[in-house]
Amino acid sequence: MEQVKKTPVALVALAWLLIGIPWGWGVVQLWKNAQKLFVAPPPAATAPATPAAAPTAPAITPNNK
Repeated sequence: MEQVKKTPVALVALAWLLIGIPWGWGVVQLWKNAQKLFVAPPPAATAPATPAAAPTAPAITPNNK
């Protein structure tokens, strides 16, 4: 029977960490951003306290024909 070469346990653990850590970070970021979809929107901005004066048309006088 043929001799099977086994991969060291430390190398397998390192490979899992190299994939698992970035994957876990991505899942956490996804969760944080997905939570924003389920939050009530901030209240709308209110109108200014004093409205700006509306522009007026120039007065028509008999000399402005």
